[in-house]
Amino acid sequence: SLRSRGRTPRRGPAAPPAVVAEPAPAFHGLYIGGMVGHAAGTLNDAEGFKLPREGYTVGGLIGYNHRLPGFVLGGEIDLSVLDVAGSTNAGGFTVSGSSKVLASARARLGLPLGNTLLYGTAGLAMTNGKLAVDDIGANERNRINGWVAGGGIESMLFGNMGVRVEALRFQWDDKVFVLDGQDTGKLRSHDTHVRAGLVFKLN
Repeated sequence: SLRSRGRTPRRGPAAPPAVVAEPAPAFHGLYIGGMVGHAAGTLNDAEGFKLPREGYTVGGLIGYNHRLPGFVLGGEIDLSVLDVAGSTNAGGFTVSGSSKVLASARARLGLPLGNTLLYGTAGLAMTNGKLAVDDIGANERNRINGWVAGGGIESMLFGNMGVRVEALRFQWDDKVFVLDGQDTGKLRSHDTHVRAGLVFKLN
């Protein structure tokens, strides 16, 4: 119409600037992973009996990191299958021992250096131990509880995928086995695991 001629059209409100979500910092949030490694240790008693053991481990893990100013606090659960075994001669008999399963629940405290984390870890652990006198076919398998402590280094090298190397010391509670009606007395055991793995950050 004649009234609308020459008028400047009104402009709507300016569109808000686009918000770009910043990526979550390294070593924060939920992650999963897998690892392989080597284990070695001994089973012994107070009277001089000693049974060395060694073998390999493979397993998986799940954990959560919380990034705080200057450090990382987290927790992790892992489950492994093992082939850790050994044998020795005791009193003219061949005595063997082995473990096939291991699980642990650990706290982690780390120092982040860019995309690399130096960490210490400690917590509770559980394994199964089998002791046998091979000559007479006597054996017993028990669950053994204990604790674990160690440390490692982890680097996020490929976006949400990282690599890890760690060493863990497992100290197991004293355990009595009964073989062919005879108990062994308290047996002490410990293992050291050195393992490498991949971790995948999920958020």
